[in-house]
Amino acid sequence: MTNATTKIDTINAMLSFAEVRDDLSSTFMERDDEIDALYMEIFRELLEVMRHDPATVAQAIELILVARFAERIADQATNICEEVVYLVEARPIRHQPRTSTGGE
Repeated sequence: MTNATTKIDTINAMLSFAEVRDDLSSTFMERDDEIDALYMEIFRELLEVMRHDPATVAQAIELILVARFAERIADQATNICEEVVYLVEARPIRHQPRTSTGGE
């Protein structure tokens, strides 16, 4: 999860909202699970690093927090995208099982 990826995803979420483009929203929402999985992968890897080398705990925790904050940014961008789909299609998709067009 790079800083550039988070910025691009956030910009796409804002563009979909500003331009009322549900196609961008649906594309982004499909990536939400990927971003969540990437965060968990980073978390697990850093946990193993800390187990093997306790001297790395402080640095690893900072990296975990950075990854978590980036994941939360992606979650917020997903919320924006869900609002766009609702605005365009008058179809609420929050808190629902994922479908081929996204949703949660």
